[in-house]
Amino acid sequence: KVLTLAELVRKMSIIPAEILGLKDKGSLRPGADADIVILDTTTEFTVDPAGFASKGKNTPFEGWVLRAAPVVTLAEGRIYRWD
Repeated sequence: KVLTLAELVRKMSIIPAEILGLKDKGSLRPGADADIVILDTTTEFTVDPAGFASKGKNTPFEGWVLRAAPVVTLAEGRIYRWD
């Protein structure tokens, strides 16, 4: 109950794209890259770096229980499922 869903979207996509000057990121406007994560807001998710697909395992959120779980990621035209 710290962030609204709209605040989360802004802080995790729009603001980082603006800071980094990435004009085709952080938006779903026509012509922008459609890199998105679909969340299930009815499921809790515990952050566990061992399950990260990335080589990077560093996170300050290890062990945190989040009030939504990632279900699908769309990136660079590919679909990645989290199950």
